[in-house]
Amino acid sequence: MITRIKLLWWTVLLFATAGCGGGAVVFAPTPAPPDLSPLRYAHPSGAFTIDVPRNWPVFVQNLGEPESPPELAAAHFTPAGQQSPLLTVAVIHAQELVDNPDTELIDLINTYQTQVRPDISRYSEQERQAMGDGSWRLDGLRQTAGGATQQINTFITRAEAYIGIIEVIIPDDAPLRAELETAANTLIINPQAGMPAVPLAALGDVSAASIAVTGVNGWTTPDGVFFLTGEIVNRGTGAVPPVPVRVELLAATGEVTAKAEDTTMGYGIPPGAFAPFSLRFGQGQPAEAARFALAVGGDGWDAMPSALLSAESLTWTDDSTLTDEGYLLINGTLTNTGAQPIREALAAVTVFDSRRQVIGAWFDTVTEDVLQPGDSLPFSIRVPELGGTPDRYIISIQARPD
Repeated sequence: MITRIKLLWWTVLLFATAGCGGGAVVFAPTPAPPDLSPLRYAHPSGAFTIDVPRNWPVFVQNLGEPESPPELAAAHFTPAGQQSPLLTVAVIHAQELVDNPDTELIDLINTYQTQVRPDISRYSEQERQAMGDGSWRLDGLRQTAGGATQQINTFITRAEAYIGIIEVIIPDDAPLRAELETAANTLIINPQAGMPAVPLAALGDVSAASIAVTGVNGWTTPDGVFFLTGEIVNRGTGAVPPVPVRVELLAATGEVTAKAEDTTMGYGIPPGAFAPFSLRFGQGQPAEAARFALAVGGDGWDAMPSALLSAESLTWTDDSTLTDEGYLLINGTLTNTGAQPIREALAAVTVFDSRRQVIGAWFDTVTEDVLQPGDSLPFSIRVPELGGTPDRYIISIQARPD
């Protein structure tokens, strides 16, 4: 039997070497040591670039109308080994500077610090300093929800009518502090990005990223199809809708050789829970692909909490076998233990190898019928493609209220 496991996770590399097999098919390849040199990250809006170590995951936050330039361009970076982002960049086209180009940056800084900051009720400025390039550094302290105190460095800069904010949570680790400082000094804002002008107050919509990536793994099937699989964890306090995931396979020169995008499996991700993703490259991994870049969130995605029913209303039993064809077959029984009928129940399965890498992900409908309170039904889920020998799996079943 394959045993199930809960809450045993690795922090994942974002910009990492995607294991390549030459000749024979290689399942769940052992990756080469990651290239940790800086990589120039370009925000999808074109509003800014910044150099960050290539193994730092990024969560992209855009606010605005889908398919249009965002009103707010933001990205949150999580250093390898950390559980939450330590570096946030946010850029807007400031209406105040469009209306009055002679407005002093210090006036906007005072407004931001006293009226706009998203953490204004938990933040206290300690000191500020004008930098040689015209930007400002503001040192402050912030109280976390758990009562701890964080040291925060906020850098505010201007490029024509565009305003950029960099926020760095200062870690205890000295080498990591140096990496964050180096990254913060590489921000370049593009004032020709074409973003609509919005009030400075739009910067108050920058949210602390509660989305993280874990267990990413690249593997190839016997038919030559390349998969990149992993999980997204929701560290926030409310459920979020399915999260967009975008992958680019890159040559050593940085050229994009292939790309794919999809969303996490299921109706959403409850707080503290995980959801798998599986991106498929039907033509296989290009021979020149040396690494991959993975980003989550992005244009048009609304991270507002989503209504869904899961463990609070549903219970299930499950068991698994490996078929002669190499499929993972999961059979079980679902019971509606809640007080209201449910409909459109579906199950998402994440499969791990002994190194806790994700080697398979699949979701399927359990039933399209309404399941009344107290009723049960059997289900069967088959995971058809696996990137190695399964060691354990997670199954999550969700439904909609009827």
